[in-house]
Amino acid sequence: MARINVTEMNSEQLHQSRMAMLSESIKSIAFKKQQITKEFKKGDEVEVASQELGFIGSYYAAAIICSSGDDYYRIKYKTLLTDDESEPLEDVFFAAEICPVPHNQDETKSENGFRLYDMVDVFDNDGWWFGFISAKVGDEYYVYFPTTGDNIAYPPHVLRFHQEWSNGKQQITKVFQKGDEVEVASQVYGFIGSYYDATILSPVGAYHYRIKYKTLLTDDESAPLEEMVSAAVIRPVPPHQDETMSENGFLLYDIVDVFANDGWWFGFISGKIGEEYYVYFPTTADNIAYPHHVLRFHQEWVNGKWKYLPKTRN
Repeated sequence: MARINVTEMNSEQLHQSRMAMLSESIKSIAFKKQQITKEFKKGDEVEVASQELGFIGSYYAAAIICSSGDDYYRIKYKTLLTDDESEPLEDVFFAAEICPVPHNQDETKSENGFRLYDMVDVFDNDGWWFGFISAKVGDEYYVYFPTTGDNIAYPPHVLRFHQEWSNGKQQITKVFQKGDEVEVASQVYGFIGSYYDATILSPVGAYHYRIKYKTLLTDDESAPLEEMVSAAVIRPVPPHQDETMSENGFLLYDIVDVFANDGWWFGFISGKIGEEYYVYFPTTADNIAYPHHVLRFHQEWVNGKWKYLPKTRN
C-alpha cells in the first residue's frame, strides 16, 4: 500500500488550509442567528451576542430585566457601562441573540490546557471573543479571530472552550461513555484529514476523553497507544458500508475515506484504472490508486446523525 508523505512545505500549507477552514466555520457561526429554544425570566444570567460591526463574534455577560414584547428582552450588562460610566448599560435584544451562561470550565482548563485549532472564547475588552488556537509560545496561546483578522497571545486563564447553544443545551459535541467505539480526527501536521479507530477509556473533565487506539501503538510498539483528546475531534464509528460498496461501486468525484497507514483518510475519487480507484487527498495533494475494498463513502457526523456529503450519483 502506498504511503502518504507530506513535505515540510506542505505542512505549512496544511496549517494555512486548516486555519482557513476554521475561519469560515467560525464566521458562519458568529453571523448566524441561533434558534429560539429557551424562554428567559427576570434575573436570569445570560450572555448577549453583539451584532455591531467590529464586535461580531463577541459575547457579553448580562442579566434579564424583563420581557419586552414577543421574543425580545430588556437586559442589563455586567461589564458594559453607560456613556458617562455612571451605571451598567441596559439594552433590548432579540431572543436569538441571547443564550444562557456556559458551564464553568476552570477545572478542565487547568487540568488539560488547549490544543492547536481548539475553538475557544477569550475574555478581553469586557467580553468573550470567539476564535481558535493558532499556536502556543511558552505558556501563552495565540488565538486567531476570524471576524476581526487579529492573532493575539493570551495566558490560559482568560480562555475557555467555545460552546454553542443548540436544542436547549450548551454543546461541544456528543457525550461518550466508557467503552464506546469511536474515530478520532488527527490534528497533527501531515495527518489532518485522517481518522483513527479507538475506544473511550474515560472522560477527563467536561471536554476531553482518554482514548485507546486500535491501530496505533506506543513508540516501542509494546501496547496500544493511549492519549487524551478534545471532545471536538471525536465522533462515533460510521455505519458499516460493505454491502453498499459491493453493489454500486464508486463514481468519479465521489467523496470517500481510504483505509491506509492505520487510519481512514478523507479524499475523493479522481479516476479509475482497471479495478483500482485513484483517490486525491486535498490535505496532502497526493493522488494514489487503491482497491475498492479499502474505500468507503465519507460521512459527516452532524447534529447527532450521519450525513453523506454531496456526490455525483443520482
